[in-house]
Amino acid sequence: MTVMILGVGNILRSDDGFGIYVVQRLQREYDFAKRVVILDGHILGLNLMPLVLESDGLMIVDTMVTNGRPGDIYRLEGESILLNGDKRRHSVHQLKLQDMLGICRVLFGLPPTVIFGIEPFSLDVGAHLTPFIAGRVDKMIGMLLGELEAMKIDWKPKDPTLCVLPFRQK
Repeated sequence: MTVMILGVGNILRSDDGFGIYVVQRLQREYDFAKRVVILDGHILGLNLMPLVLESDGLMIVDTMVTNGRPGDIYRLEGESILLNGDKRRHSVHQLKLQDMLGICRVLFGLPPTVIFGIEPFSLDVGAHLTPFIAGRVDKMIGMLLGELEAMKIDWKPKDPTLCVLPFRQK
C-alpha cells in the first residue's frame, strides 16, 4: 500500500504556495515508512494523474478560496471533494484539482483521498507565504502526521527537538 502526500500550489503567488511549503518541510524534517511518497506537485494539473493513480491512498494539501477567514483549514474526503457547486471545493488553479480527481475517478477509479485546504490571506505575486499563513504550516503538518498515525503508518522526526506533534481528528 502506497500513500502519497501531495502538495500543490504556485509558490510565486504568495499563500498559494502553502501546499508546496508543507511538503518541503515534511521531506526535510521527517522520515517516513517506505510506503509513503511525499510529492511537490506545483501546478502540474493533469500531469499528476499517473502519479495519483499509482497510489493506494492520497492526501492533498492546497489553498482553497471559500470567502472564509484567512487561515481557516478544511478537511474534505469522499464524494465531497468532487462537488463543483460549492466554492470551498475549488482550488485556485486554472484547471481545478477536483477536475483532475474527477477524471481519475471516472476513467480509472480514485484511491481513497483526503484534501486539506487552507484559506489564503493573499494570492498576490510574491515568493513567500504571508506571516499569518506561514504560522499555520505546523498545524497542517500535525494534521497530516495524525492521518498517517490513524492509518498505522510509521514516521519519525529527523531531529526530535523540532518535532511537530500529530493532530488527531475526533
